[in-house]
Amino acid sequence: MTIRKVSANSFAAIDESHLFARRQNGNATQQLANGSSAVDRQSLAMKATLALLALSVSACSHIDPVALSKEEMRTQAQATLAALEADVDNISGELTLDEALARGLKFNLDRRAKMMEEAIAFQVLDVTQYDMLPRLVAQAGYDWRDSDKLSQSVNADTGKLSESLFISEERSGTISSLTLTWSILDMGVGYYASRQQADRVLIAAERRRKALLLLMQDIRTSY
Repeated sequence: MTIRKVSANSFAAIDESHLFARRQNGNATQQLANGSSAVDRQSLAMKATLALLALSVSACSHIDPVALSKEEMRTQAQATLAALEADVDNISGELTLDEALARGLKFNLDRRAKMMEEAIAFQVLDVTQYDMLPRLVAQAGYDWRDSDKLSQSVNADTGKLSESLFISEERSGTISSLTLTWSILDMGVGYYASRQQADRVLIAAERRRKALLLLMQDIRTSY
């Protein structure tokens, strides 16, 4: 029978090796925990930023109408009357019928309002004609994710799924697009809308002529 003797130094060496291995495992575990906690904090910060941005956009998209006060309307009316009466010439001497007609056509407020309505109708007609043109849409954005997007591929020859995982895209990046579309339906709708607006321009012109004729009749009657 052979008896093997193990010294105390051997047991001490084994214990030290076990302690060292435990310390290494503990340090590795702590590093992984610190890394995961840092990623979690970054993810929470990004989510909070996106939530604040969404709240700010939703707050800006809702605007309540604010009515003008009486003082503001009075001030605006006084400024408008002062601007209208700035170019009015004073009457000197006897006023003939032709001069009365000329002054009425030049300074009458109703006629000016009808002329403004006709000008606005012409501008709206120009805008509606753009609906028949192609539409160019440009978009841009930023994409971010807190983990890698992993994917697996299939071998084309064997048809087997690969055991390795591949990173298909980066965690962060920019998104941009430029789209040109031309719809026949939109062009047809824009064409008929333009024709309707052209009729409104003619209606506004006739209203201006009607106001002009009524004004001349009133001036003759008053004279």
